Amino acid sequence: MFKLPTTHLFTAEIDILFDDQRLFHEAASEAGANIKWKVWKGAAHCEQSFSTNAIGKTIAPSIDEHVDEMINSIADLLK
Repeated sequence: MFKLPTTHLFTAEIDILFDDQRLFHEAASEAGANIKWKVWKGAAHCEQSFSTNAIGKTIAPSIDEHVDEMINSIADLLK
């Protein structure tokens, strides 16, 4: 596996791609990549599309918490 930059992987617990993301995390970790994997318990695939950032209102506070966590992680990587 090629050298990956620092990677943060966010996965919804209820996601058709969950196993793919788990396998990617395992392969990257075994290859020595600096990768962090966060599973959002109870979250569904593409729930970010229903965040306050996306639609302008809160549907479920947990969605906004997950999106804020992702945004903060990206901001930290860019520092």
